[in-house]
Amino acid sequence: MNDARPGRVRSVLLGALLVGLLGAGCGEEVARTTGTIHLSMPWSGAWPEEGLVVVALFGVAPWDPAFTPGPPAAFRVLPRPSAAILEADIAEPGVPFDRYQALVVAWQDPAPVDQSAHMLPLSVAGTDLAHLELAAPIELSAEAPDVSLALPAAVLYGTAAEMRVHYAPVGG
Repeated sequence: MNDARPGRVRSVLLGALLVGLLGAGCGEEVARTTGTIHLSMPWSGAWPEEGLVVVALFGVAPWDPAFTPGPPAAFRVLPRPSAAILEADIAEPGVPFDRYQALVVAWQDPAPVDQSAHMLPLSVAGTDLAHLELAAPIELSAEAPDVSLALPAAVLYGTAAEMRVHYAPVGG
């Protein structure tokens, strides 16, 4: 009998096992459970020298009486844009599918008088700063996992003192 046969059988079995393992990895696609939010916001003025500009997503809006202070559902620190339109994504690690009450671009005051006044809204999805209660809810789902939002324009100021003069904390 030829000794090549056991090696051939072993090769065939190894190949079948490899095909089976690869086939198992190519099965049904894993369902998404998170989405992304893309935003754009025209801005003018001077990027603040102090503090941070952030985008924050809230399940319950900070101006809603039912709001409990705590971290937002998702957020991102925004770098100074190179153009007059600020473009940003909240994508990593992904935003869980849900209905959110508000998306806010805010300036984080580096030295607030009161810690509850450290975030000053600059722009809110679906409304202006005078009508926060009209903020557009954002819903991410398996049917619509990704959204793109155009926010109202914001004018920024170079110093913290100027930012405090022109923008107020929620309820302030």
